[in-house]
Amino acid sequence: MGLEEQLPYYYWLHTMQGIGNKTIRTLRSAFRTPEQIYKATVMVLRPFFTEAQLRQLISNGRSTDRIKW
Repeated sequence: MGLEEQLPYYYWLHTMQGIGNKTIRTLRSAFRTPEQIYKATVMVLRPFFTEAQLRQLISNGRSTDRIKW
């Protein structure tokens, strides 16, 4: 998958409230693509997030539908 197809996932990752650059760097080193982070289960993501961040992730959902390219 090329960069163009990954753009919605990059956008989702970098605009998630409560998630800073340190967490993003850690996630990017553990997963090949932002899409893999997006599609990962909460159980897989749990070690990378605080409980507050996980609640934020769950409450915001993971929709990239609103992003038009």
